[in-house]
Amino acid sequence: MIFTTKPLKVVRLTCENPIEDFIKHELTKEEASSLTRNAFFIRAIGVEKTDEIFSQQVKRLDDHFLLKAKDTVYLRLEELKYSLSPQETEGYIQAYEEWLKIKDAKLEEQFRLPFPAELTSDTLEWTKKCAFKEVLHMYERYMPHANASTTKNFAVKLLSWIAAYLPLLVTKERGQLGKVVYVGPIKRQEYLFLYFLFLMGCDVLYMNPQEDCLATYEEVQRTSQVYHYPIKAQVPATLVPYETYKKKIVKPSEVVTAPIQSISIQRPPQQNTTIKESGARRGSINLGGSHKGSVGNGIQRQTPRVPSSAMPSRSVPPKSNHSAEPSRPIVPNHQAPLVSSTVTTSIGNNTGIPRELSYEELAQLSTSIVMITVLDGQRRAFKGGSGVVIHEEGYILTNFHVVRDGCHFEVQFENEEQSYVTSRIVKYHPNYDLALIKVEKRCKPLPLYRGEHLVRGQKVVAIGSPLGLFNTVSDGIISAFREIQDMSMIQFTAPISNGSSGGALLDMYGRLIGIITAGFDAGQNLNLAVKSEQIEYFANNFL
Repeated sequence: MIFTTKPLKVVRLTCENPIEDFIKHELTKEEASSLTRNAFFIRAIGVEKTDEIFSQQVKRLDDHFLLKAKDTVYLRLEELKYSLSPQETEGYIQAYEEWLKIKDAKLEEQFRLPFPAELTSDTLEWTKKCAFKEVLHMYERYMPHANASTTKNFAVKLLSWIAAYLPLLVTKERGQLGKVVYVGPIKRQEYLFLYFLFLMGCDVLYMNPQEDCLATYEEVQRTSQVYHYPIKAQVPATLVPYETYKKKIVKPSEVVTAPIQSISIQRPPQQNTTIKESGARRGSINLGGSHKGSVGNGIQRQTPRVPSSAMPSRSVPPKSNHSAEPSRPIVPNHQAPLVSSTVTTSIGNNTGIPRELSYEELAQLSTSIVMITVLDGQRRAFKGGSGVVIHEEGYILTNFHVVRDGCHFEVQFENEEQSYVTSRIVKYHPNYDLALIKVEKRCKPLPLYRGEHLVRGQKVVAIGSPLGLFNTVSDGIISAFREIQDMSMIQFTAPISNGSSGGALLDMYGRLIGIITAGFDAGQNLNLAVKSEQIEYFANNFL
C-alpha cells in the first residue's frame, strides 16, 4: 500500500508592519484547498513610541480577534505553562519512546502512531508528526549539551504543550489553525514550540518591548523575520491577562471549541536494572570535579551554560471549554515495599507539637538520601554526587551539574547491596542547578520544609557522599542568606566536599530546607544550598 497523505508546506511571509499585516492576513480559499500555506513568523522587538502604545497594540490585537474577527481562532500567550503529574509524565515519556521506535519506519506506521491532540484532518495530523520530528531535530542540532536524556526531557515538554495548546488553535469548521501572539521574554525551547505552530500553518507574532533575547541563535535567524521598532522599553509591558480580558468581552456561547482525543498509554512493568558492586570499587571511583566552574565571588560549581528554557513552569494552562485534560496513563503498581525507617519527621510529644530530633535520629533519615555515580555512554564512571528522594515512586532530586553530561546514573541506597541504573532525567533547571531523575523503585521521600522564614544561627544537618564516602552526616548552622546570580541561597557551615552536591540540608525536625550545591574554595565551611522555595517551584507536582 502506497502512503499518499502529504504534510502542509508552509511558506514564511515577510511583513512591512507587524501589527497591520498580522491582522489583515487571512487564509485564501485556494490555500485552504491546497497543501501550501502562507504564514507569518515575526519577532517584533521594541516599541514604536511609548510603552503605552505597545500596550495599546496588544489590546488592539485582542479586540480585533475577539470582537471583530470571531471566525479566527486567536491565542495570546505570555508564557507556556508546564506542570505534569508523575503519571502524566510517564504517559508522555511512553509516547516519545514509542515514537523513537518507529520514527525511521515506513510512513504509514508513523502516521498510525497515537499522538497527543489527535486532529480530524489527515493532512494536519501528518503535519503535526512531521513538525514534531523537525523541531526535535532542530533541538538536537542547535541546543548546547543536547544528549539523549535532555532531548527526551524536551520531547516530553513539547508533547505536553501540543496536547495543551494545539486544540485551542484548531477551527471547528475548516480544520485550519489560527493565530498566536506571544508577548514578553521568551526562552529557546518556547521559541521552538512557536516554530512548531508555524509549521502547522499558524500565523505567529512574538512581541518583546525590551530586547530580542533570541537574536544570537542561528535557528531563530533562519526561521523567523525580525522587525525592530525604534525604541526599547525600559520596563516589561504591563498587560491585562489574556484570560481575564477574554472573559470580559467574549460570551460563553461564542467560544469556539475543538475536540481533542488524548492518548492513554499503558506502560508495561519494567524490571529493575541492578548492578552488584563492592565497596572497593565504589571507593576507587574518582568523584572529584562536581564543584568545578566559576559561579562568582570565589564560589565553585559546575553550572552548565544552558539556556533556562528547560525550566518547567509551575502553573498549568487555564482550564476552559477549549481543551480536555489528557487522560492519565496506567502506571505499574510496583510491589516493592516502601523503605522503612525507625524515625519519622512527625515525631512529637503528647501535646501534638513536633519536637527537634537528635542527631542520631536525623542520621537515620539517610535511607532517603542516595549516592549517584555518573556514567558515560560506555557506562564508565567519571564523576558523582548525591540525591534526595522526594516521591515514593522513585523520583530523586539532585543538582543539574551532577547529572549534566551523563548518559546513565547509578543510584545507591543506604543498606542495600544492589544499585539502580537509570538514564531518566525527568526535568531540569540549569539556573536553579536542579534536576530530577527516576529509578524503578519504591522509596521513602523526605518532607519538604514549608514553614516560615529560616533564620541565621539555626542548627542544620547536611547529608551527602563527599568524595564517595557514602551518606556522611555533618552539622552546622545557617550562617547567612545570599543572592548568587539572582537566586536566593542558604549559606551554611556544615562541612561538605566534592560529591556532596545534590545532598540534603535538613533542619532539626528532619525537613528538607535545601539541596547542597556549591562551596567557597577560598574559605572553610562556607557552603551554599538551593532553598526549599526553589525546590517547591521546580518540583511541586512531585512533592
